[in-house]
Amino acid sequence: MATIQTDVEAIDRVLDSLGYEGELENRTARTERIVLFYRNELRGFILKELRGSDRPLSTRELAERICGAEGKAMPDKRLLSDVVKRASKALRMMRLAKLVAVSHYERSTCFWQAST
Repeated sequence: MATIQTDVEAIDRVLDSLGYEGELENRTARTERIVLFYRNELRGFILKELRGSDRPLSTRELAERICGAEGKAMPDKRLLSDVVKRASKALRMMRLAKLVAVSHYERSTCFWQAST
């Protein structure tokens, strides 16, 4: 269902860019961009969680904790997938800055820990 909604939104954007102004049945309303994290908020949360944990955490575990702390619905697979992608990118950038390190891999899942 989420894929279909994304496709319909893309068609709406194309029609808008071509200047279409007529009414379409079931046209989706334009929504503003949702800001999930402000500057350094995600990075700070990840560091706090990794430092407070007694074991290395996977990117997905971190994303679930982020969604839980924000009070977002856990069954929302689309949101969780987006948060996993954002957390993964943040972790890679933090690894380059030597703030976090890869602890180990289990079945292609990366586990992270805070650098000492």
